[in-house]
Amino acid sequence: ALRHALTPFPHPSASQPALLNAMDFQKAMGGAGYKSDKQQYEELMELNQRSGELRRHVVQISNQISSGERDRQIMAITATQLDALPPGTHTYKPLGKLFTLREKGELAAEIREAVKQSEADQENKIKLREQFLKKLRECEAQKGELVGSIEESRMRK
Repeated sequence: ALRHALTPFPHPSASQPALLNAMDFQKAMGGAGYKSDKQQYEELMELNQRSGELRRHVVQISNQISSGERDRQIMAITATQLDALPPGTHTYKPLGKLFTLREKGELAAEIREAVKQSEADQENKIKLREQFLKKLRECEAQKGELVGSIEESRMRK
């Protein structure tokens, strides 16, 4: 697990805080000996794995958003076609492999309600996707920092 534990470290300046995070501690110690290459490699592999998982979630949610948009467009076309029918017309609603006879007004109301529910679900999925994208950006930034510290430590060797 990624940890940003605070480590006590006496700082030369009294005006600055006495606690530094692990990355600052490593930089203050010259990068040598704080994290072994194996630990850095394991952390990098963990970040890569987490990044892959986040990317899969973003793609999955994006596909769900696209599918929901298509479904809403189909429902809108269906509602338009129902509105063109004369009042009191009976229509058939598919129910699996069967069809049920429904009045136009009932079916139109069901479709409007389904569109509202779909829009609410869509908004939630968009918010969720934004959260995953934010986490992905953070993960990528951590990977960049870790790669930079690994390269820096290797140059010192």
